[in-house]
Amino acid sequence: MRATRQSNWWRAGRELAWFAFGSVTSIAANVPHTRLPASSQPPGLSPQIGAGVWPIALIVTVEVLTRVSWRQTWFWNTVRYGIGTIVAIGSFTISYGHIHAVLTA
Repeated sequence: MRATRQSNWWRAGRELAWFAFGSVTSIAANVPHTRLPASSQPPGLSPQIGAGVWPIALIVTVEVLTRVSWRQTWFWNTVRYGIGTIVAIGSFTISYGHIHAVLTA
């Protein structure tokens, strides 16, 4: 039983590390994108704060979806995974565009 408990902690820690790495990488690419000369956004603090909104929204969404005790019905499972999917796709799309623009600049 002890080996199983340790392997579950190890797996959870590894997943958390990858999630943290992805979030930090996303924010680290989104913020420099706001400083590119070809960026359509005006320089300032508000675009930089906005660049961190989607990755932070993804972190908050994952926390809420994993910590809240949801009813186990098809409706609530659809709502739960639908919200997570929408936020993940939005975060991926925006962050990928920003990473692409920073790397090609």
